[in-house]
Amino acid sequence: MKVGFEALILAAGRGRRLGQLGVLTPKCLLEVKGQTLLGRMINGLISNGCYAITIITGHKTQLIEEYISHSLGDCQEKIRILKNENYLMSGSFESLRIGCQEANPSPLWVFDSDIIFSKKLFSLIGRHSPVGPSAVLTVPFTGNLDAVFVKSEMGTLSGIGKTIGNSIPSPNLNEFIGVTLLTDEIVAAISELPQVSFLEYEEWINSSLDTFYFREYHQRDLLWNEIDTQADLLRARERNWDEVSSKGY
Repeated sequence: MKVGFEALILAAGRGRRLGQLGVLTPKCLLEVKGQTLLGRMINGLISNGCYAITIITGHKTQLIEEYISHSLGDCQEKIRILKNENYLMSGSFESLRIGCQEANPSPLWVFDSDIIFSKKLFSLIGRHSPVGPSAVLTVPFTGNLDAVFVKSEMGTLSGIGKTIGNSIPSPNLNEFIGVTLLTDEIVAAISELPQVSFLEYEEWINSSLDTFYFREYHQRDLLWNEIDTQADLLRARERNWDEVSSKGY
């Protein structure tokens, strides 16, 4: 077995809530502190032991390919790009399914491409790979009512989704940050499933908790941002991403 870990980055979607910026630019190529979200993630992963990265594209695939070719030349041999041809009619689960079909028979870290987080998470991922059960990573609720909420019992995942909070988050609900660890067993199971339209991958996880075991890896002091809107992007550009303390959404 190779030392290190494999990663899958889901970058097919179009940033509709970003307006014209989302039409022209894939969210993963938005810049924060002079670096694209995708470049920051790839460099952080490879620096902490990632030996293979698959990127699932859809919207503006050519721009992502050109960026990797021109700006990440030293990393190209570790990067593979696959296109979700049905990205306009499918949710993130279809991109996950495509990635799992092409993954090596090993555990897989899965990342949304429109997120940014403290550098310490890269080293945490590197230290914990490839051991451990499947897991979703969370932070305390940040105030974002559009969040994907996570419920667990003694660290065992019991629910994940935007509706489990019933719009009023309770103390035992945390916020999913778009980072998931899948065991090789689950990667193989997902790869054998048929194509499904308009299904987000956290919805699939929630529907599969009776079959597969997931943990919640909770990070109390992790600074992070999801970038869905112009306001999110401005907020991310104002933050110090070398900090370790979360300051709320």
